[in-house]
Amino acid sequence: MKKILLAVTLATMLVSCADNKVLPHYGEVKTYGLVDASAVKLPCVNYEVAIGNVIWSAIFAPTVAVPIYMVGFSIMEPTSVDELCMIKTFDETEVGNLFREYEKTL
Repeated sequence: MKKILLAVTLATMLVSCADNKVLPHYGEVKTYGLVDASAVKLPCVNYEVAIGNVIWSAIFAPTVAVPIYMVGFSIMEPTSVDELCMIKTFDETEVGNLFREYEKTL
C-alpha cells in the first residue's frame, strides 16, 4: 500500500495542472508558488490560481509532500501580459527619460 501511495505521489508531482506559458515581451514565463514567488514572479504578468493544483493538494493533503510542492512551487500560473504596466514600466526607465528629452527638442 505504501508503494502505491508513493508512486501516486511521485506521479502527481510530475503532472502539475499549472503550465508555463509563452508570453509576448517575456518569452516562457514559469509558474510560481509561495516559496519561490520573489524569485520567479514577473511584475507586468497577470497570474491566476491553478485550481487543479488546489484540488490535487486537497486530495493528497495526508501525504504532505504533494501540497508542499503544489502550493510552494506552482500554485500561480501566468495568463497574460498587462500592457498598461508595460507602458508605465517603459516610462519609468532610462529609455523613457531619454525619449522625453528627445520629445522636448522637437
